[in-house]
Amino acid sequence: MSESAPYTKWHTIFATMLRELLTPLQIKVLDEFTVTGEVDIILIQLLKGEQWTEEQRQYLPDGLRDSRATHLLLEFKYTQSLEEASFRQAIAYDMLYRQLQSNRDLPQEAIQTFIISAKTSQAETLSKFGYQPTEQTGVYISQELFLQNIPLLLLNELSNEQHNAFVKLFASRRRAKLAAMESLRVWGLRQLKGKLFWLIKGLLN
Repeated sequence: MSESAPYTKWHTIFATMLRELLTPLQIKVLDEFTVTGEVDIILIQLLKGEQWTEEQRQYLPDGLRDSRATHLLLEFKYTQSLEEASFRQAIAYDMLYRQLQSNRDLPQEAIQTFIISAKTSQAETLSKFGYQPTEQTGVYISQELFLQNIPLLLLNELSNEQHNAFVKLFASRRRAKLAAMESLRVWGLRQLKGKLFWLIKGLLN
């Protein structure tokens, strides 16, 4: 009987990359932050100030870098295709996190939830949940009441700008990954240090 292939924790790898990338920029990244008690999400939290600095925005992808919120909850889908449960989970994360913060001085507009998908969703699914493209390629906004403040990022479609390159390494399509690799090589992979350098290098390989 052959052994099954080892399970790759892409959620953890994605969060680790963000943590190594953003922690030196006064941004906290948590991937063990459990809202529902069953499913973990990724929390990106600005530690100082009330808006992202230009330096911080250089490492945040489209959608996130333009958000006015300082607490960003990410529902990351790597192997799963988007379905109804994905959107229901995002709504639940958003509501529960807001409830957890209700006793603090954090305003509601400081919180925003995002769905990030490595796979490109079918047009039928996007239409069903009211998602329409924005001026930024790969960033979608829903017209549905409970999803209108939960943008959707499709990694395969994000532009080839350098600030998108890190997350596009997790795109499902080879072409998108190669474009991200080229952006990072042009930018200068050697600028990265320590664990982050080897993590990115491993993803590139």
